[in-house]
Amino acid sequence: MPLATWKWIGVGDASNIPSRKWIQAGLCALILFNNLFFSYVILEIITLGTYLLVGLWFSQPLVVTGARDAFLTKRVGDLFLLMGVLAIYPLAGTWNYTELAQWAATADVNPTLMAFVGLALIAGPMGCWSHG
Repeated sequence: MPLATWKWIGVGDASNIPSRKWIQAGLCALILFNNLFFSYVILEIITLGTYLLVGLWFSQPLVVTGARDAFLTKRVGDLFLLMGVLAIYPLAGTWNYTELAQWAATADVNPTLMAFVGLALIAGPMGCWSHG
């Protein structure tokens, strides 16, 4: 059965299959990386894939508006997440997960500063996925 006959896709053709593959590749890469910064980059790639997947139904204005609003909401969350990721590096000197865990066990940092970094690292994903 050719992909063009899959009616469950929503538009009658397989034009959103590349965006699904984009998301799947991003999720696989997310598992493979042992680095906080590259994980952030991969999350941005997944965000692009979801925007392309949702925005595919361009003939329905409400869906297009929802895709745009979700994309903008994700940008705000991504900004907080990026601030948290960039703030970790000068403190820990690494983005490697294993080294970050060792650093966290022995770190002597200002608790207020770490509270703000932790809030940024938590608020980022919350903003990214709260539109849902």
